[in-house]
Amino acid sequence: MASSSALSFLPLTQSPKLSARNPLPNSHSWRPRPHRSNTPSSSCISAALGDGPNATEPITVETLHRFFDLSVGKWHGSFYQFNAHGKLMQNVSTRLSASTYGEDDLMSLIQTLYIKQPPLSVSDPDEDPEWAEYKIKETNMFTVDRYQQVSSY
Repeated sequence: MASSSALSFLPLTQSPKLSARNPLPNSHSWRPRPHRSNTPSSSCISAALGDGPNATEPITVETLHRFFDLSVGKWHGSFYQFNAHGKLMQNVSTRLSASTYGEDDLMSLIQTLYIKQPPLSVSDPDEDPEWAEYKIKETNMFTVDRYQQVSSY
């Protein structure tokens, strides 16, 4: 079988066996990637808009609006914590929200992470879950130029 970048799936009869000791099959081992020194804001804007990494021109309002349009949305996810034996110790539900406010060159993108908190009492299981809110980053015409200047050094 020729190698390709497309995903391939095994039939259920050939699926790798998972065990409680090792929840991931050996063929799918995870390795961390080296950390890049670019700031997330400037590298994301460059990647999203096709600019080169050495672009030194100031970002226009139209370019910033295109980046905002690509970034706006809501995502749900989870973080999992395993012990040394591969047993799931903790599952934390998360939500990420990116929205805009303002107009023209005063428009801003705000990114917020919400982390589901454990219930305060066991007595009322129907109680709505509480979510802790963390502002990750606010991007606008003023901050994006600052990030771009820092990333060019």
